[in-house]
Amino acid sequence: MKDATPISSSGPAATVSGEGYVTAIEGIESNRRARAAFLALVMSHAPRAARVLDFGCGPGIDALHYSRAGFDVEAFDIDPQMCASFRIRCREGIERGKVVLHDCSYEEFLESRDIGPVDLVTANFAPLSMIDRLRPLFERLHALTRPHARLVLSVLNPWSLHDLRYRWWWRHRLAYLRAGEFCVPGPGYHIHRRSVAVLQRAASPAFRLVQVQRGLPLTRVAALPGLRALARMSGGFIFLVFERC
Repeated sequence: MKDATPISSSGPAATVSGEGYVTAIEGIESNRRARAAFLALVMSHAPRAARVLDFGCGPGIDALHYSRAGFDVEAFDIDPQMCASFRIRCREGIERGKVVLHDCSYEEFLESRDIGPVDLVTANFAPLSMIDRLRPLFERLHALTRPHARLVLSVLNPWSLHDLRYRWWWRHRLAYLRAGEFCVPGPGYHIHRRSVAVLQRAASPAFRLVQVQRGLPLTRVAALPGLRALARMSGGFIFLVFERC
């Protein structure tokens, strides 16, 4: 995906948009669990009365959660259907001036001066996995965040067991082992799988990594000692928390 390509909240249903996307997310248990785990992680890192930037906000499901938690919310997405759903879902917050939607292109986002400063940046369901060059984004996020601000990011798990059935997973395995990343064609953009180390390098020196968490909470069975390593590979997402340097 090129830097000018639209960014939207991607999930298992990346080719659907708007309310169809909401149905796809809420209709699958693993998606609901992943979203709940991500929101719990966000809340554990959010300061009181925080101003939050929801990057790749999609139809506003998370933004509504943040707004109801008492946060001021700035949100960014480019997909017209996502933004239309966002305005309906978050209408009350928008009317009260507590929620602001930036529906510009990704290039415009990188150049924008009317966003921030914010205390926390969130990106759920892996929008960063659709970006070719991450360093310009981390530099932009550094510019619009306050000191010690945190990023809570969801990225695609490069070791997800759910992807073993696909030929592209095996075809790119050697490249991943050598470089720590690979990408496959998506619907108009590239879909990247990156190691934690690669993401750390892209974020440095603007941000330092402070936490890595699997994208799904452990079930009772998966929590058994012999299955923990396998469980870490079962989810489609990895959550990372960075702190502004």
